[in-house]
Amino acid sequence: MDQAIEGLPNGTYTLAANVRTSAEGAFLFASTGAEAADTTWMEIPVQTYTYIDQTTGKDSTVFAMDKYGKIWEEAKAKIDGGLSETDPNYATYSATYNANGGNGRGWMNLQIPNIEVTNHALTIGVTCDSTKTNKPSKVTWFSATDFTLTLTKAGDNAGWNGPATGITEIQTEALKADAIYNINGQRIANMSKQGLYIVVRNGKAVKVLKK
Repeated sequence: MDQAIEGLPNGTYTLAANVRTSAEGAFLFASTGAEAADTTWMEIPVQTYTYIDQTTGKDSTVFAMDKYGKIWEEAKAKIDGGLSETDPNYATYSATYNANGGNGRGWMNLQIPNIEVTNHALTIGVTCDSTKTNKPSKVTWFSATDFTLTLTKAGDNAGWNGPATGITEIQTEALKADAIYNINGQRIANMSKQGLYIVVRNGKAVKVLKK
């Protein structure tokens, strides 16, 4: 699974996603070009969880695939540590902690930092295809969700007429009247898919969410 992002401001980015896997061989990746050196691979680690066995009193370690996980462990530590119910993050931590009967779902957040975009284009995705990753895959399943791409340092965008930082920066006067634009500021024919659009009517730009 991959997605090509075009019209991206040049700069340094961090790609992140919530992931889980059944075994070794699944990767999160970011590619800035066609050469092998242009792609950064980050393997989704096989997680483990260690707890005290109530019967033996000793540490017991199990694989955290569709249970537990780093995100759940963080939430558990917060709740068990006495996080106040008045804390603005309490509801989120509580829901995560209590998921799957209090066992979590195996999720962790994985990041690829320092992605240098120099040509306004980036392809991101996940795969367990060993012909691409050059590592044998033992995966029977893996999951990835909640992708984010964060600009950490602005690059050289001199002479570029694309969107500066997203839909909040698009200037009405730069748009053509009675037009539809996607969130990257690119003009499109219609709102054929679900998502957020910019619609210009009578010289005014408004955001429209199609469900």
